[in-house]
Amino acid sequence: MAAPSGNQYEIRHGEQLVQITEVGAGLRSYTVGGRGILDGYGPDEMCTGARGHTMIPWPNRIRGGRYTWAGKGYQLDLSEPEKLGAIHDLTR
Repeated sequence: MAAPSGNQYEIRHGEQLVQITEVGAGLRSYTVGGRGILDGYGPDEMCTGARGHTMIPWPNRIRGGRYTWAGKGYQLDLSEPEKLGAIHDLTR
């Protein structure tokens, strides 16, 4: 049975090890020499809050949910309607 966060991928460099999830490309774990560097989550868990989450294409809020890219205007869903804003990316 697959993990709720999908396949798990590892990247190693020397003593560094990063574990990334398929779902949301989340940074699940980062260790150096076996010592945890961030407050990650287990392979059988989903990310809570935004821990280790890749926020693409923007990492914060967009006022009114409106932006322009390459001369074309876009309107996002207002995911934070009480503040009239779009919060944290399209990948989450």
